Amino acid sequence: MPRMATPKRYICFIACLMANQAPGSLYDSLRNSILTICRPLRHPGAACKLTLFNFIAMSFATLICQPAPSLTWQPWTGAASPPNVPGPDGSLIVRYQLDSSGSFQNSLLALLTPAEQLRASRFRQEIDRQRFIVGRGGLRWLAGQLLGQPAATVELTMGKHDKPDLVNNLGWQSNVSHAGEWVVWAFGKQPVGVDVERLKAGFAYDELISFCFGPTEQQALQQAGQPGDEAHQRLFYTLWTRKEAILKATGLGLTDQLTAISVLDGEQAVLSSTIGAAGTWHIVSFPVSETHLAALACQQPGPVSAFTLTT
Repeated sequence: MPRMATPKRYICFIACLMANQAPGSLYDSLRNSILTICRPLRHPGAACKLTLFNFIAMSFATLICQPAPSLTWQPWTGAASPPNVPGPDGSLIVRYQLDSSGSFQNSLLALLTPAEQLRASRFRQEIDRQRFIVGRGGLRWLAGQLLGQPAATVELTMGKHDKPDLVNNLGWQSNVSHAGEWVVWAFGKQPVGVDVERLKAGFAYDELISFCFGPTEQQALQQAGQPGDEAHQRLFYTLWTRKEAILKATGLGLTDQLTAISVLDGEQAVLSSTIGAAGTWHIVSFPVSETHLAALACQQPGPVSAFTLTT
């Protein structure tokens, strides 16, 4: 056995043997989780024994992160079921750019429940009101086509963290996100999560780096340049949207353990309790526009069908 400098490295080596992988490949991904477990323990010997016991008892999830293959955005009027509906292992994403006239947004208002209409009326900014109406009303409208029923009859129930879930969904699951003038929906016959963010010039996101990203992610950001540089900013939002997408897919929602969730390109191991689910998850990043980046998280690595909603 290679010499390990600390009990933490010993624990990691054991974990690697269990996973049938070389120690170096898992060390970076698991480092934060191990540190979290070891931190309360003072005596090195006790740390080694107790941490090993806890470590083996815990289950892990695998995150496979990558840029999406080049997407071809097909037009979809929403008036009929989309072409190329994905199978059980596939996903469907739909993007929509808010109409400056607001006509489409207003047409969706009738699909909202009284409680949702009241919520929409309370937004101070018109852009926020429009995004909420399109996000929630559009979800019913699009789901109606997938389910083969009138949009007005599509029922939603609020899950954890105010996540809308389809009722009587014939196996379909959904998620929605919006930023700037774009709204993005994700559908699949599997858990799905989507997040979109707008590249914001002048936004001091560098203050968030130490709170959101682990050591290897911070190192990757340092190698991408300085905060504000295009490459640096794109990597920041690529990593951020991946974390949001996986936490929305599992239903956990934002957590204070973001630094323990590594979403760099490749295969990453995380504690299942950190993301709220075990198993293997696939996260793909894709551009919604030149100024908007997004990520889709799902369990099956099937094909992704991409559509632009036209009205």
